[in-house]
Amino acid sequence: MNKETQRETEYPTSLADILDSSELILIDGSINSTESFLPSIYDARTFSGLDLDLLENETDALRLVIEFLRNPNVFTIPEITQESRGYHEGIQSKIEFLAIRERELKKPLGKVNRNYKKFKKQKWNNSDRKNRKRQALEDLSILTQQLTQGLERSELRIQDPRYQPLVDMVTFLSKELDLKNPTKDHYYDNVLKNPYNSNVDEKLIATAYLIALNSVLPLKSTPQNQNNGNPHNNGHSKNTPLPTIQKSITIMTADGDLKRLLGVTPGPMASPEFSPYNGSFRRAIKEHKFMFHFGATNYYTPQKEFEIHLTDTPFRVYRGKTQQQSNQIRNQLADMWRDFARAYTR
Repeated sequence: MNKETQRETEYPTSLADILDSSELILIDGSINSTESFLPSIYDARTFSGLDLDLLENETDALRLVIEFLRNPNVFTIPEITQESRGYHEGIQSKIEFLAIRERELKKPLGKVNRNYKKFKKQKWNNSDRKNRKRQALEDLSILTQQLTQGLERSELRIQDPRYQPLVDMVTFLSKELDLKNPTKDHYYDNVLKNPYNSNVDEKLIATAYLIALNSVLPLKSTPQNQNNGNPHNNGHSKNTPLPTIQKSITIMTADGDLKRLLGVTPGPMASPEFSPYNGSFRRAIKEHKFMFHFGATNYYTPQKEFEIHLTDTPFRVYRGKTQQQSNQIRNQLADMWRDFARAYTR
């Protein structure tokens, strides 16, 4: 339905480069961690079994992201904050588990379960490297809590009644066109998680569309007691818009599903067959640039610009769909656009 062209620079991009080139940035929680980190932490059965290099790389990455979140044009949504809260709780639980296990392994061998006897020749008391690993994991726990607090301050808590119809449309197309891939569950080998158990990705894309519809830059809330001497900062909520011309929206993620959602969903949603209900959306898609940075930590692929070419041809989705199935999708989207129009006039 829509054609996507991408332009990219030649070299990987840093967070500083992204800030310099972006008007508004929406971040996904996947930029916080490398792909191999969580499985490595989960598999460790002792503090000594932790990978120190991975831990130190992760703490360095989190410090960068926490600092990045302090910028006034960086935002997220509450669901990403909730994921980060779960990440912190998981790290804290791992520390508690490993601490209990270490105490058990220090017991006299006569009191230790037979399964632990294979450890009898190992030294469990105060090796420098083991202590460094434990300290690194505890430092990481502190940083994940700081990350959650930074995300919470960066949340866009949307009250606009048009938001939910947009979420519904993106989620509907995501499922119908199978735009998200299953991911491996960190807790169970060879088990794939259903990607549609959550629609956080769809909500992030819908948020980008709503910002484009409003053509304003939200005003970021100022942490308490940190208004930098400006008495006007404390009086604004996270929903207060700052009137400004907004023409580009950057999305940062390490999740390929978001790339497909952004690349595919605007075309069907902007079909002229849904006029006049989607007129404002169609104009917003034409007038705004949607930028994309893919990666985690401080190593991102070059910036990609999604130029979505909207057509005036009759509605049709492909991706393995028959004409009848395409018509059914069209009819359901038409109902959703009428819901959007009703929300707009409330």
